[in-house]
Amino acid sequence: MRPVRLTLQAFGPYPGRVVIDFRDAVEAGLFGIYGQTGSGKSTIFSAMTFALFGEAAKAEQDAPSLRSDHADPDIITEAEFVFDIGERRYVVLRRPDQMRPKARGEGETRSAHEAYLFDATGMALDAITDAARGKILAEKKVRDVDAAVVEMLGYGSEQFRQIVLLPQGRFEKFLSAKTKERLEILRELFDVSLYEKLMADLKSAADEAERQVRDERALCARQLAAEGFESTDALISGIEAATGKCAELRANEETGKATLEAAEKAVRQAEAIEEKFATAEKMNERLRALEAQKGDVETLSEQVRQAERARGLIDVEERVGDAEREVGEAEGARKKADEASELASREAEKAAEALRREDDRADEVETLRRRSDELERYGRILEAAADSNKAVETALKEQRDADNAFQAAKAQLDLPGKSGEHQLRNQEVFYGKRKQTDSGVSARSGASGADQRPDAA
Repeated sequence: MRPVRLTLQAFGPYPGRVVIDFRDAVEAGLFGIYGQTGSGKSTIFSAMTFALFGEAAKAEQDAPSLRSDHADPDIITEAEFVFDIGERRYVVLRRPDQMRPKARGEGETRSAHEAYLFDATGMALDAITDAARGKILAEKKVRDVDAAVVEMLGYGSEQFRQIVLLPQGRFEKFLSAKTKERLEILRELFDVSLYEKLMADLKSAADEAERQVRDERALCARQLAAEGFESTDALISGIEAATGKCAELRANEETGKATLEAAEKAVRQAEAIEEKFATAEKMNERLRALEAQKGDVETLSEQVRQAERARGLIDVEERVGDAEREVGEAEGARKKADEASELASREAEKAAEALRREDDRADEVETLRRRSDELERYGRILEAAADSNKAVETALKEQRDADNAFQAAKAQLDLPGKSGEHQLRNQEVFYGKRKQTDSGVSARSGASGADQRPDAA
């Protein structure tokens, strides 16, 4: 609960209307109310207590005695308190029992205790006036307002005096109260029902756990007795002995495994050696079979050598045929070169005749120059033709040499008693000559082709 505004009228030492705004003090945090003795500090706490619960700050003080003795008889004694709880705002208004002048005639009449409770959530403080205090929650009936206020705050006037308000001299009373009384006050002030339930659940769980431990211990004792152990110490000794025996057996097992592995390794080595002996025996059998076929192999080798010699003769005949074809091609090229030479000679004669004719024609110098260029080209053709004739003659000579070498090789092959090595030397001699002939013919054939190009043009 946070105080917002307190309005007093004809209350205690205040004969008129007094408004106390707590907003700045509450925003500042901790604040104090101080003044000289009798200045009205306690009256402020009494007004809060009266507005909320209809009682004075001092339990022994009656509510009617709160009216100011200095106030005019026509002014009504009342206390209005605006306070916030969380995000909600409330307004409570109370008027105590008091004597008032009669509306008609002389004398006084008593006004009964009145109380009003409003919900002013969302209203600004300046908007809360005597004409507008918010939505009415309870009015006039004091008991309804008291119950609503206690329900909202969670405590009554006695707890408010002891915990919240703590007027002068009352804090000592709270401290000197018995533990049970203080617990009751704190339980009413703070909702500890959740923690009480949690404490009860924890106590129940602890009792259940203790019962389970007792049952488990009894079961363990019965099982130990059934197995022949007097106590857990005897069981531990038995476990240690069994552990030692188990370690010994495991060591024996490891030794046996090592022996088994060594034996298996020896068996595998013996199997490998046996397999090698079997392989050697198979190789010996194959060697004996090959030795038995040695005569057939020698016969086949002699046949292979004869076949190789025959294939050499076939190669010689093929090369001689190639040489004859190339000689024929060279003769054809020579004929074409001769024809081109004759044609060039005729063209040269014509050109010379034309040159003589053109010498007399001074105005056609440019034509004669072009003709001269043609004559130079024909001269180059003649030179090429002469080179072609030389190449043909060389090719014919090499052909004759190749024929002679072929006849000599053939005669050597027909001679009886000649070894294959002598025949191969003859073939090598022939091959050397043939290579020279091939290279010469190819080069001259190229030259012949060059000689024929101008003729074709």
